[in-house]
Amino acid sequence: MDLKDWLFEKHFEETPNWLAEFDAQSPAKAKDLVQDFLQSRLCVYPGSGQDGTTVQIFNEAQACHCFLYIDYSISRAQLEVELQQHGFLDYKSVARIDVSEGDFGIGNWTPHLRAEEVNYRFTPVKPYAVLEILEKSPDAVVSGASRLAILFLAADGHAAYDAVFCQKNSGPAPFALIVQDHGFGGNWADFGAGGPMERIASRTKVFPSMILVGDNTQPWSDYGPIDGADPVLISNHRSRRLYTRLP
Repeated sequence: MDLKDWLFEKHFEETPNWLAEFDAQSPAKAKDLVQDFLQSRLCVYPGSGQDGTTVQIFNEAQACHCFLYIDYSISRAQLEVELQQHGFLDYKSVARIDVSEGDFGIGNWTPHLRAEEVNYRFTPVKPYAVLEILEKSPDAVVSGASRLAILFLAADGHAAYDAVFCQKNSGPAPFALIVQDHGFGGNWADFGAGGPMERIASRTKVFPSMILVGDNTQPWSDYGPIDGADPVLISNHRSRRLYTRLP
Protein backbone atom coordinates (compact mmCIF):
# COMPACT_ATOMS: atom_id res chain seq x y z
CA MET A 1 0.00 0.00 0.00
CA ASP A 2 1.17 3.53 -0.72
CA LEU A 3 2.72 5.02 2.42
CA LYS A 4 0.38 8.03 2.45
CA ASP A 5 -2.65 5.75 2.13
CA TRP A 6 -1.36 3.56 4.95
CA LEU A 7 -0.80 6.55 7.22
CA PHE A 8 -4.24 7.94 6.40
CA GLU A 9 -5.89 4.60 7.13
CA LYS A 10 -3.98 3.86 10.35
CA HIS A 11 -3.14 7.27 11.80
CA PHE A 12 -5.55 9.91 10.52
CA GLU A 13 -5.84 12.78 13.00
CA GLU A 14 -8.18 15.74 13.25
CA THR A 15 -6.58 19.16 13.44
CA PRO A 16 -5.55 19.88 17.07
CA ASN A 17 -7.98 22.27 18.74
CA TRP A 18 -5.37 24.92 19.49
CA LEU A 19 -4.37 25.03 15.82
CA ALA A 20 -7.91 24.96 14.44
CA GLU A 21 -8.88 27.81 16.78
CA PHE A 22 -5.74 29.90 16.18
CA ASP A 23 -6.63 33.53 15.53
CA ALA A 24 -4.02 35.34 13.48
CA GLN A 25 -5.54 38.69 14.43
CA SER A 26 -5.21 37.98 18.14
CA PRO A 27 -2.67 35.18 18.60
CA ALA A 28 -1.89 33.65 21.97
CA LYS A 29 1.46 34.28 23.62
CA ALA A 30 4.40 32.52 21.98
CA LYS A 31 5.04 30.42 25.09
CA ASP A 32 1.45 29.16 25.17
CA LEU A 33 1.56 28.32 21.46
CA VAL A 34 4.87 26.46 21.81
CA GLN A 35 3.55 24.45 24.76
CA ASP A 36 0.42 23.52 22.80
CA PHE A 37 2.63 22.63 19.85
CA LEU A 38 4.89 20.37 21.93
CA GLN A 39 1.89 18.55 23.41
CA SER A 40 0.61 17.77 19.90
CA ARG A 41 1.41 14.80 17.70
CA LEU A 42 4.80 15.79 16.29
CA CYS A 43 6.82 14.80 13.28
CA VAL A 44 10.46 15.71 13.96
CA TYR A 45 13.14 16.13 11.31
CA PRO A 46 16.69 16.68 12.65
CA GLY A 47 19.18 17.87 10.04
CA SER A 48 16.24 18.90 7.88
CA GLY A 49 17.92 21.41 5.61
CA GLN A 50 15.32 22.66 3.12
CA ASP A 51 13.66 19.29 2.57
CA GLY A 52 9.89 19.76 2.54
CA THR A 53 8.98 16.18 1.63
CA THR A 54 8.30 15.24 5.25
CA VAL A 55 5.51 17.80 5.48
CA GLN A 56 4.17 16.61 2.14
CA ILE A 57 4.01 12.95 3.17
CA PHE A 58 2.50 13.27 6.65
CA ASN A 59 0.26 16.22 5.81
CA GLU A 60 -1.29 14.68 2.70
CA ALA A 61 -2.07 11.63 4.83
CA GLN A 62 -3.39 13.98 7.56
CA ALA A 63 -1.41 11.90 10.03
CA CYS A 64 0.41 14.89 11.46
CA HIS A 65 -0.33 18.63 11.61
CA CYS A 66 2.70 19.79 13.61
CA PHE A 67 6.30 19.54 12.42
CA LEU A 68 9.58 20.35 14.17
CA TYR A 69 12.40 21.07 11.74
CA ILE A 70 15.86 21.22 13.33
CA ASP A 71 19.03 22.33 11.57
CA TYR A 72 22.05 24.36 12.68
CA SER A 73 23.18 25.27 9.15
CA ILE A 74 20.17 27.30 7.95
CA SER A 75 20.34 30.96 8.96
CA ARG A 76 17.26 33.03 9.73
CA ALA A 77 17.83 35.00 6.52
CA GLN A 78 18.04 31.79 4.47
CA LEU A 79 14.82 30.54 6.06
CA GLU A 80 13.00 33.77 5.23
CA VAL A 81 14.12 33.56 1.59
CA GLU A 82 13.11 29.90 1.31
CA LEU A 83 9.66 30.51 2.78
CA GLN A 84 9.09 33.55 0.59
CA GLN A 85 10.33 32.06 -2.68
CA HIS A 86 9.15 28.47 -2.31
CA GLY A 87 7.11 27.83 0.82
CA PHE A 88 4.73 24.86 0.85
CA LEU A 89 2.56 24.11 -2.16
CA ASP A 90 -1.02 25.40 -1.81
CA TYR A 91 -0.41 26.78 1.69
CA LYS A 92 -0.01 30.38 2.75
CA SER A 93 1.45 31.75 5.95
CA VAL A 94 -1.05 33.31 8.33
CA ALA A 95 1.43 33.90 11.16
CA ARG A 96 5.18 33.82 11.71
CA ILE A 97 6.02 33.99 15.39
CA ASP A 98 9.46 34.45 16.91
CA VAL A 99 10.09 31.97 19.70
CA SER A 100 12.58 32.45 22.53
CA GLU A 101 14.49 29.78 24.43
CA GLY A 102 12.32 30.39 27.46
CA ASP A 103 9.14 29.65 25.49
CA PHE A 104 10.14 25.98 25.38
CA GLY A 105 9.88 25.78 29.18
CA ILE A 106 13.06 23.70 29.41
CA GLY A 107 15.16 25.73 31.85
CA ASN A 108 18.25 23.89 33.03
CA TRP A 109 18.38 20.59 31.19
CA THR A 110 20.51 17.50 31.73
CA PRO A 111 22.49 16.33 28.69
CA HIS A 112 22.49 12.57 28.16
CA LEU A 113 25.65 12.52 26.07
CA ARG A 114 29.03 12.56 27.74
CA ALA A 115 31.46 15.32 26.72
CA GLU A 116 33.76 12.84 24.99
CA GLU A 117 30.86 11.69 22.80
CA VAL A 118 30.41 15.13 21.24
CA ASN A 119 32.68 16.25 18.41
CA TYR A 120 31.35 19.33 16.65
CA ARG A 121 33.10 19.93 13.34
CA PHE A 122 30.95 22.74 11.99
CA THR A 123 30.12 26.22 13.18
CA PRO A 124 26.38 26.55 13.74
CA VAL A 125 24.40 29.61 12.69
CA LYS A 126 23.09 32.08 15.26
CA PRO A 127 20.36 30.22 17.19
CA TYR A 128 16.73 31.13 16.53
CA ALA A 129 13.29 29.55 16.55
CA VAL A 130 10.28 30.47 14.43
CA LEU A 131 6.76 29.06 14.58
CA GLU A 132 5.01 29.21 11.21
CA ILE A 133 1.23 28.76 11.00
CA LEU A 134 0.05 27.80 7.51
CA GLU A 135 -3.43 27.66 6.04
CA LYS A 136 -4.51 25.80 2.92
CA SER A 137 -5.55 28.01 0.03
CA PRO A 138 -9.22 27.83 -0.99
CA ASP A 139 -8.23 26.74 -4.51
CA ALA A 140 -5.68 24.15 -3.35
CA VAL A 141 -5.20 21.08 -5.54
CA VAL A 142 -3.24 19.03 -3.00
CA SER A 143 -4.90 17.00 -0.29
CA GLY A 144 -4.02 17.75 3.30
CA ALA A 145 -5.10 19.48 6.47
CA SER A 146 -6.66 22.92 6.55
CA ARG A 147 -3.87 24.16 8.83
CA LEU A 148 -0.31 23.22 9.64
CA ALA A 149 2.20 24.35 12.26
CA ILE A 150 5.93 24.15 11.61
CA LEU A 151 8.51 25.14 14.19
CA PHE A 152 11.92 25.86 12.67
CA LEU A 153 14.72 25.51 15.23
CA ALA A 154 18.32 26.46 14.53
CA ALA A 155 20.08 23.99 16.80
CA ASP A 156 21.97 20.72 16.83
CA GLY A 157 19.49 17.91 16.17
CA HIS A 158 20.90 15.53 18.79
CA ALA A 159 21.01 18.12 21.57
CA ALA A 160 17.56 19.44 20.65
CA TYR A 161 16.02 15.95 20.85
CA ASP A 162 17.59 15.57 24.29
CA ALA A 163 16.52 18.99 25.58
CA VAL A 164 12.99 19.05 24.17
CA PHE A 165 11.87 15.44 24.63
CA CYS A 166 14.13 13.69 27.15
CA GLN A 167 13.93 15.78 30.33
CA LYS A 168 11.88 15.11 33.45
CA ASN A 169 9.20 17.66 32.53
CA SER A 170 9.21 17.01 28.78
CA GLY A 171 6.04 16.39 26.85
CA PRO A 172 5.26 13.27 24.81
CA ALA A 173 7.84 11.58 22.61
CA PRO A 174 7.64 12.36 18.88
CA PHE A 175 5.03 10.53 16.83
CA ALA A 176 7.49 10.22 13.94
CA LEU A 177 11.18 10.94 13.50
CA ILE A 178 12.96 11.34 10.17
CA VAL A 179 16.23 9.41 10.28
CA GLN A 180 18.32 10.52 7.34
CA ASP A 181 22.11 10.68 7.13
CA HIS A 182 22.98 13.24 4.49
CA GLY A 183 26.62 12.35 3.88
CA PHE A 184 28.29 15.69 3.23
CA GLY A 185 25.29 17.59 4.58
CA GLY A 186 27.24 18.99 7.55
CA ASN A 187 26.06 16.78 10.41
CA TRP A 188 28.75 16.08 13.00
CA ALA A 189 27.35 12.59 13.67
CA ASP A 190 24.89 10.18 12.08
CA PHE A 191 21.22 10.08 13.01
CA GLY A 192 20.97 6.40 12.10
CA ALA A 193 21.78 3.26 14.05
CA GLY A 194 24.37 3.67 16.80
CA GLY A 195 24.44 7.45 16.50
CA PRO A 196 24.12 9.94 19.36
CA MET A 197 20.36 10.38 18.96
CA GLU A 198 19.68 6.66 19.31
CA ARG A 199 21.96 6.58 22.36
CA ILE A 200 20.06 9.51 23.91
CA ALA A 201 16.74 7.76 23.24
CA SER A 202 18.03 4.51 24.75
CA ARG A 203 19.39 6.17 27.87
CA THR A 204 16.21 8.13 28.53
CA LYS A 205 13.73 5.54 27.21
CA VAL A 206 12.17 8.21 25.00
CA PHE A 207 11.50 6.69 21.60
CA PRO A 208 9.41 7.93 18.66
CA SER A 209 6.48 5.71 17.73
CA MET A 210 7.89 5.34 14.23
CA ILE A 211 10.90 6.37 12.20
CA LEU A 212 11.03 7.18 8.50
CA VAL A 213 14.45 5.99 7.37
CA GLY A 214 16.45 6.96 4.28
CA ASP A 215 17.76 4.18 2.08
CA ASN A 216 21.34 5.26 2.81
CA THR A 217 20.74 5.15 6.56
CA GLN A 218 20.65 2.27 9.02
CA PRO A 219 17.45 2.02 11.11
CA TRP A 220 17.60 2.04 14.88
CA SER A 221 17.68 -1.19 16.86
CA ASP A 222 14.32 -2.56 17.99
CA TYR A 223 12.52 -1.02 15.00
CA GLY A 224 11.12 -3.12 12.19
CA PRO A 225 9.76 -2.18 8.75
CA ILE A 226 6.02 -1.96 8.28
CA ASP A 227 5.22 -4.62 5.71
CA GLY A 228 1.93 -3.01 4.67
CA ALA A 229 3.49 0.33 3.71
CA ASP A 230 5.64 0.70 0.60
CA PRO A 231 8.78 2.86 0.64
CA VAL A 232 8.14 6.40 -0.54
CA LEU A 233 10.22 7.91 -3.36
CA ILE A 234 11.83 11.20 -2.36
CA SER A 235 14.03 12.34 -5.26
CA ASN A 236 16.89 11.21 -7.47
CA HIS A 237 15.80 7.60 -7.01
CA ARG A 238 16.15 7.94 -3.24
CA SER A 239 13.47 6.51 -1.00
CA ARG A 240 12.52 6.22 2.66
CA ARG A 241 10.88 3.34 4.48
CA LEU A 242 8.68 3.53 7.56
CA TYR A 243 9.70 1.52 10.63
CA THR A 244 7.79 1.06 13.88
CA ARG A 245 9.08 0.22 17.34
CA LEU A 246 8.92 -3.49 18.05
CA PRO A 247 7.12 -4.75 21.20
